[in-house]
Formats: sequence, structure tokens, C-alpha cells
Amino acid sequence: MSALSQTLRKKVQLKAVEKRPECIFLLQKPTEKVQLTAVLKDPRYLSAIREPTEKVQLAAVQKNPECIRHIAEPTEKVQHMAVQRSPDIFRQIRQPEESVRLAAVQAKGENIRYVSAPSEAVQLAAVRNDPMNIRYIETLRKRCSLSF
Repeated sequence: MSALSQTLRKKVQLKAVEKRPECIFLLQKPTEKVQLTAVLKDPRYLSAIREPTEKVQLAAVQKNPECIRHIAEPTEKVQHMAVQRSPDIFRQIRQPEESVRLAAVQAKGENIRYVSAPSEAVQLAAVRNDPMNIRYIETLRKRCSLSF
């Protein structure tokens, strides 16, 4: 395919998505600009994009944090954006980074319930947020029950 036809193809895709963002479902490998156009119109169109760039992921999650569930492997930056916008979304993040776990628990201590094998820093953040969150920390609960 010549450079001219590729440029024309990109322009046609962009025009189509600008007018009807649902056209994104019909495109094999839309450019980042086309992806952004669709996602900025409606972040749910992220589900139609196979490998969205980080920029596209961030745009979608910034508009609607629930879109993170449509991202197979969100970057740490995208995970942080989602938790920052909505701490409740934390449980929908598959394999969150440690820094995201900590941020989620600092924002909402009860998120400790969704952290498997929480680090000491995450446990402390949960208890600082609300001492009653200790009930969600399995290892501490077992130690406490043995001491009574």
C-alpha cells in the first residue's frame, strides 16, 4: 500500500469515527488519533480497541473509571488514574501494582478486602484509615484470635 493510500485511509477512518464513533468497531487497526476520537466521544468504545495506547487508556479512564475493566493490561499510571477517580473501582483491576494497592487503601481503607497478601504498608494504611479495617486483614485476624 502506498504512502498516499495509507494517508487517505487514515483520513477516511478519522472522518467516519468523528461522525459515527461506533465505526470504531469496524476498524482493524485504528490509529491512536482515531482511537482517541472515539473514546473521547464515549469512553465505552474502548472495548472495541484491541491494544489501546496508554494515552487512549488514560483518556477513557479519566472520563469513566469503569472502563478499566475493558483493558487487558492497564499500565500503572492508568490504574492510578482509575483509583484516583473512583476508589471503589479498585476491585475491578486485575493484578494491581503495589503502589496502586496502597493508593486504593489510603483512599478507602475497606479496599483492603480486595488485596490478596497485603504488604505491611497496605495493612497499616487500612488501619490508619479506620482501625476497624483490621477485621479484613486475614493474617492479623488469625493472630488476634489465637491470643484471646
